[in-house]
Amino acid sequence: MNGVKKTFLSLENAVIVEEIGRKLFNNEEIMPNDYSKLARITEDDEGATITETALLNAVWNARELQKEISRLKGDA
Repeated sequence: MNGVKKTFLSLENAVIVEEIGRKLFNNEEIMPNDYSKLARITEDDEGATITETALLNAVWNARELQKEISRLKGDA
């Protein structure tokens, strides 16, 4: 049963990673809920794959860039 649960979590994580990757590719806004999902993957699911960890880092970097862009637009 534990193996089935881990497999389901891996599939669910893959879907989340794919959805957020699509948003990044299409320059869509990353919602706060997306960050929560990625944090859950790395914290609650006892680790993440290298791909998930790399995406999490990319999302945090994108978030910081979005903040900086918003700040610069506000200053213009």
